Amino acid sequence: MKNGTGASDASAMLLVGTLRTWRRAMALVETTGGVDGFVPGQMVGDERLGNVRSRSIELSRRDGVVRTIGFADDRP
Repeated sequence: MKNGTGASDASAMLLVGTLRTWRRAMALVETTGGVDGFVPGQMVGDERLGNVRSRSIELSRRDGVVRTIGFADDRP
């Protein structure tokens, strides 16, 4: 797992998978640097990974803006 790898631009980031158990969560994210695993609290580019759901993740910026990234198949 890398800390701070990749870009915070949504077009340069793709949610590849989520892994969740009752005690742990992890998101697999593809960035310009490749695919890597992140746990809540880690930085993904300039954003901090928050909640990991079954089909999406929440990323928050330092200015307090929170956005949700879902699987590409789920986008309109």
